[in-house]
Amino acid sequence: AVDPAEEEAKRLEQQRQLESADGKTFAWLAKEIAMDHMKFDPAAIEQVYLKIDHLKQCYDDVERATALINRRETLLGVNKTQFQDLRALQDDLKPLHELWRVAYRFARTIPQWVEGRFDALDAAQVEARVEEWSNELKRLQKTHLVTENPKQQELQKFMADALGHFKRYGPMLRTLRTKGL
Repeated sequence: AVDPAEEEAKRLEQQRQLESADGKTFAWLAKEIAMDHMKFDPAAIEQVYLKIDHLKQCYDDVERATALINRRETLLGVNKTQFQDLRALQDDLKPLHELWRVAYRFARTIPQWVEGRFDALDAAQVEARVEEWSNELKRLQKTHLVTENPKQQELQKFMADALGHFKRYGPMLRTLRTKGL
């Protein structure tokens, strides 16, 4: 018979080891791109992303409610309410959500690329993700959200530099992962 407490202890230990490995991956990557004076904790990135994602979902629910209100106002022949403050908040939330969504996906994927099985890597997928995230970060770099917030600017720069580091190894990865080898 398996002791449930023992199983839970094993599961928690495996989780701690995985989190430790993710932290080591980020520390190694920070050193590689000469940003080792900064600390980016994958668990903290996930926590912030989940909070921002929840906030975005709440605002999306409010957006649907305002659309319903506007439809009812139209049926009643009343002028539509503009909800300008809500629109301004949503406009500010969008780049924030996009930055942290990229950070979340980055934090979950990088350890797999660095510490995962080499034969499990799909070179085309790695290159596509690196290109997609790099383009997204370049676009977000120009938003006031990043330019006015030093912490988010550091996060954006860390990810952009790390992706640039990976981009250099794309051709080698593609060559080593061809079916002929």
